Amino acid sequence: MKKIHALYLSCLVMIAASAVLLSCDDEAEAPVITNVRLTNPATRDVSLTQAPLGAVLVIQGRNLGGVTKLYLNDYDVKLLPSYVSNSSIVVTIVDQVPTIATNPNVSNTMRVVTKDGQSFSYNFETLPPPAIIESVSNEMAKAGETITLTGKYFYFVQAVAFPGNVLGTNITTAPDGTWLKVTVPAGVSASGGHIFVASNSGLSSQTVRSQFGNKTGMFMNFDDLNPFGWGIQGSNITTSTPGGIIKPIDNKFGLISTMLNKNFGWSNDKVIDITYWGKKMFPEGAGYEPATAISDMDLRLEVAVEKPTNNLDGVQLLVWINLDAEYSYAYPLGQAVKSLDGNWYTVSVPLSNLATSGGKKLANYGDILKQGTHEIRLVINNATATDIDGTITVDNVRIVNRTR
Repeated sequence: MKKIHALYLSCLVMIAASAVLLSCDDEAEAPVITNVRLTNPATRDVSLTQAPLGAVLVIQGRNLGGVTKLYLNDYDVKLLPSYVSNSSIVVTIVDQVPTIATNPNVSNTMRVVTKDGQSFSYNFETLPPPAIIESVSNEMAKAGETITLTGKYFYFVQAVAFPGNVLGTNITTAPDGTWLKVTVPAGVSASGGHIFVASNSGLSSQTVRSQFGNKTGMFMNFDDLNPFGWGIQGSNITTSTPGGIIKPIDNKFGLISTMLNKNFGWSNDKVIDITYWGKKMFPEGAGYEPATAISDMDLRLEVAVEKPTNNLDGVQLLVWINLDAEYSYAYPLGQAVKSLDGNWYTVSVPLSNLATSGGKKLANYGDILKQGTHEIRLVINNATATDIDGTITVDNVRIVNRTR
C-alpha cells in the first residue's frame, strides 16, 4: 500500500508540474520592441525612428520569438522564421509599405503580433527612398536659370547640390514626387559633374542622367568647335532666331528655320552635317576607349524650339552615321523638349539605338572610331502628313560616357 501511495503522490506531482508549465505557456510574456537599427555593423549603435523603403532593419527587444506578423503602417510585411529570434527580428521594408509621401494619414507605427494574439506597437516612420534622377532638362543651363529634374521620390527635399558643391535655390517639387524644379546657382564648377538631391531619406545616387555642365566629349559647339561638312551654315550659325525667342546658351548655335516638308520630305536646310575632313573628330582617351560598350555611350546636344508653337508630334531628330553601312535612329523630339517657348532642353540619344535598315547595331565605341572620314549627320524630319513651319536650334553636340 505504501508503494502504491508513493506512486500515486509522484503522479500527482508530475501532473501539477505539467499544469504549471501549461499555465506558463498560456501566460507567455508579451513582445516588446526596445530599439530599431540597420544591419550594418558600423551603425549598430545608432537607433532609428525612421527609415526609407528598401532599408534592412534589425528590430531589437524582448519576447520576440513568438512573433508571426509585422505591420508597417498597417501593411503586413512577410517575415522569414529564420530571421526571428527572441531578441531580434531582421526585416526589409518592401516598396509596398505606404509612406507619408503617398498617404498623409499613415499611422507611422511598427506593430508586431505573436501567434497567440499579443501585440506591441512602436512609433516608427517609413520614408520613401532617396531621390532618383532620371533626367536633367538642360545640362548646360547657366546661373539664374531654372531647370527641371525628372525621376522618382522627390519628397521632403532639403537641398540640391550642383558640381562644385554649390546649392540650388527656389526648389519646388511635384506632389507625386516625379519632378523637381530648381534655380541654378552661381559658382558651378566649370568642369561639370553631377547633381545630387538631399532629402530626409538620404542623398540621391550618381546616375547616367544626373550629369550637369560636363563638356567632355564635345566636338561641335558652333563657336571654336565648328567642323562643318555641308547642310546649314553661314547665316544659320547665329545668336538669334527670327522670332527672337531663343537665347544663346553661350554664344552661337545652329539654326534650322524652314518648312519641314510632310512625309519626311527632303531639304538641305534641315540638315547639319558635321565632318572633320582628314582629322579625328570623335573623342578618345579615358572613358572613350575602343572597347567601351556602345550601351555606355550617348550622343547629347541641347535643342530649343520656337516653332511649331503647338506641338512636336511627328517631329524627329534623325541621327545618322556612315560606317561599314548606314546606321541611324529617329528620336522623337517631344520626348525631351517639353515646351515650345525657346527654352533649351538636353536631348540624349543612346548610340546603341543606331541601327542599319537590316537591324544591325554597333558593338562598341571602337566601331565609330574606325570610321575613315569622321562624320555624323543630324536631320530634323517631319513624319506627319502636313507641312510644319519650323524654327529649331541645336548646340553643344557631344558624345558622353553614361557611366561617368
